[in-house]
Amino acid sequence: KRQRAVGSTQMIIFDIDGNYIKNMDLGEEIAWFAIDEVNNRVIVNFIYSDPSLCYFDLNFDLYD
Repeated sequence: KRQRAVGSTQMIIFDIDGNYIKNMDLGEEIAWFAIDEVNNRVIVNFIYSDPSLCYFDLNFDLYD
């Protein structure tokens, strides 16, 4: 069976100046993501998960 897609399970987080903050392993392969600046969150579409669409808030301390 042919593989549908290859995606990363990790997102690399940078601050507004482009300085590296950390890697986040989401545990599932990411098809695409979008930044929701109004609600301060990231919307993620996973390749193989059901449900495939989710989001997580950026209301946490990135430097932890």
